[in-house]
Amino acid sequence: MDSKTFDFKAMDQVPLYSRETGFGFVSETAALPSRKLNTDDIFCGIDGFFINENGTGGHIFEVSPFHYSFGGLVFRTDNVKPGAYKIKVGVTGCSRENVNISVNGMNPNRITDSGFWDAARKVRVKNHALWTDAATFEYDFVSAEGYIEAEAEPKKLPTEKAPCTVGLSYIEITELEENKKEIGKIPTIYVLGDFTEKTYTFEEAPMSGWGQLIHNMFDSERVNIVNFSAGGRSMRAMYNENRFNDLLLTAKEGDFVFLHSAHNDERNDGIEGPEARFGRGTTAEGYCRWLNNVFIPSMRTRGLKPVLVTAMPRTDGGIPRKGFNPDSVGFMKKAASENADVECINLFEGAREYLLEIGADAVKAVFMGIEAGETPGKTNSGSYANGHPDNRIDGTHFKEAASKVWCRLIAEQIYRQGQEEAASKNMKDLASYLKEDIKEAARTENWDKIYPEQAEDVSFKPTKEGGYYRNQIEKLLQLGVMFKDEAGKFRPEEYIVKNEFIAALCALWGLDTCEEDIKAALKPHFSRGCMRREEMAAVIFEAYRLRFGCDKKGRLNRPPYMTDYNGSNVSPDDPNYDPNLTGEETGYYPIVKWEEILDKDEILPEYFKAFHTVYDLGLMRSERDIERGKLINGRLLEPKKTVTRAKATKELWFLWVLGHDVLEDGSSLTVTDREGNKREVVYKPI
Repeated sequence: MDSKTFDFKAMDQVPLYSRETGFGFVSETAALPSRKLNTDDIFCGIDGFFINENGTGGHIFEVSPFHYSFGGLVFRTDNVKPGAYKIKVGVTGCSRENVNISVNGMNPNRITDSGFWDAARKVRVKNHALWTDAATFEYDFVSAEGYIEAEAEPKKLPTEKAPCTVGLSYIEITELEENKKEIGKIPTIYVLGDFTEKTYTFEEAPMSGWGQLIHNMFDSERVNIVNFSAGGRSMRAMYNENRFNDLLLTAKEGDFVFLHSAHNDERNDGIEGPEARFGRGTTAEGYCRWLNNVFIPSMRTRGLKPVLVTAMPRTDGGIPRKGFNPDSVGFMKKAASENADVECINLFEGAREYLLEIGADAVKAVFMGIEAGETPGKTNSGSYANGHPDNRIDGTHFKEAASKVWCRLIAEQIYRQGQEEAASKNMKDLASYLKEDIKEAARTENWDKIYPEQAEDVSFKPTKEGGYYRNQIEKLLQLGVMFKDEAGKFRPEEYIVKNEFIAALCALWGLDTCEEDIKAALKPHFSRGCMRREEMAAVIFEAYRLRFGCDKKGRLNRPPYMTDYNGSNVSPDDPNYDPNLTGEETGYYPIVKWEEILDKDEILPEYFKAFHTVYDLGLMRSERDIERGKLINGRLLEPKKTVTRAKATKELWFLWVLGHDVLEDGSSLTVTDREGNKREVVYKPI
């Protein structure tokens, strides 16, 4: 095994980097983005080499999580053959409390993180940097660029009044043993990308990524699927935070990596310079360097099989854009064409064709256009419960109804490429891992058996309300609490029957209508007749009380979406309630007070208290004067209006999400009953 040791205690002269020697302290880093350093003031001490940073060395001293350079020391060594290495760095004259150590430009504030790579806590961080004592830093790192740079930098902004001395006593680089394919272990497909692949939790419902559904395409007895994706990531960010490096060290030889990166590579904070040191975006030159010089070679070094998956387009007003800047789609296709062992799945073209085919209105329904009462989830900008807190139609993120389409398009391409005479062994292997019914669906272009929840008048030739609530309708059909007729139609504009609504809600909240207290509470509402909104409020009130219960003072308990999940937001019945909150402060509860509802006097007395309570809890809202992409509530509850199947599905989907833990995998098909036990959805007709 290769190993290199640089004992600075034994050196009496500062080794400055030169190509001739192939090692030394550098005045400018090679890692992206490069940053300049002051090597003139490095001095020799008894225990190593030091620099005293005082904020006057010409560095960029801008304090933020992404934009800074505090100077320090960077030691480079060349002639490092591609492979995995243990890097040990000894510091002197400073300790872990006041120095950051990093490798090849990675973010020192992230590479020591443990925990999980995803919010659903399915993918644990297995390999991260650590301090074995106050002066010794260790990190396992995959190098594919022929050099290693070890960086030591003040942790805090140095100034003339508060200078910081950084010193290095030694650097030791030792090659790790090869990660050979384990005999008897089935291969793994790792998905590495951004929000378009990430595994979402119910916290962000109804947002979805294809990476959390792609396992449905493959035979789990022949291949594993592990999703390393997260929102807000570019290739640069995935590299900087140790995500990519951990995948390289976790995967075994022969595994596949589905790599996606496009949307966040476009960001304006991505200028290739120290002013955006840990930003996300990049230039065209930077994108190609990340892809061709870092990601692909690093995967090859570990014996992994790169599969480049191009991105689905952003949309504006339901119209898909033509591409990305930098041209990630073109760069991925080019990289695959120039490298025999690199595959490309061009999702972009298939996705764009599909979006143009279904039309702008249908596109907005499956992307993240949100109206009041559609979801209790939230974004970084605040709760979605009253519509989009940023007052916009989100043409980038999408719902599960779209994720399923992207999975279908990916599976179809894998199958078709795998059948080609000139197909590579890697693509033939991938195609063989598809489930048999997926292969049949791809061959015949008939996906009815794979997605039986897709309805003729919702998913293909949608009626007005059917297409509008496609995501909710497909999910409730998938859960088996709503149903199609013999012609395969959902009939969204028809009225919902009371018994059907009650049975569906009980199934979604894990309430068994055979239990005496549940039966007694809901029996007065049993009917085969159509349901008015005031009757729906009464049913929801009783079911909510049964599902969530009361505290010791008799007050209704509230799930996290209503309480700590949204910080200190209060309900409309609280004297401190402010209906004018916007942006990050936007709460879950209705932004129109009960007193401002114009038609509440139309509610029958026997339903008034229930409707009032249900409204204040945010469980039902006005369906008038609301709009997707707007943070707005209406002032009419229309208590006498008969509820359509589409509107009932919107309400049921909202309540289904409300019954889940905020950190649970958002693709889950389970429910949590009132005892807190997770179980499959059980629908019992009334």
